[in-house]
Amino acid sequence: MKKRLGCFHAHHSNIEHIEKALKPYNIELIHFVDPGLDRIKMDSNFTKEVAQKKIKDTLEWISSCHVDAILITCTFFTANIEQDKLAYSIPIIKIDDPLFHSICEKGEPQILVFTNPNTVEGTMNQLINFATKQKKKHSS
Repeated sequence: MKKRLGCFHAHHSNIEHIEKALKPYNIELIHFVDPGLDRIKMDSNFTKEVAQKKIKDTLEWISSCHVDAILITCTFFTANIEQDKLAYSIPIIKIDDPLFHSICEKGEPQILVFTNPNTVEGTMNQLINFATKQKKKHSS
């Protein structure tokens, strides 16, 4: 029986990339897209807590849709997950985690290039936290 991976995207354009990257594997991809969080970031009543609640609620909904794991493909979503408050019976995979593992395995400094300037701060904060937990040296 094929495993089912729920993919949580902020934009429909990510679907094609994930489909292509995971095509060699015998898994069924179920895509969930929520561009709304990105669109309301500039609202006066938008707070980190609003984002965290929406992301948590969506993850709960996706986890109830008969998937075996969830892949979060949006750096904004992964940066706003309250990891200590996640309690799911299925794995939650952040798109950046494999990258962070790879970076931390390297013995020399790495250069990261971003296509979206709005993701730099969140991604770098996550990388620094990840490296700290892995007891790896880091510099900004």
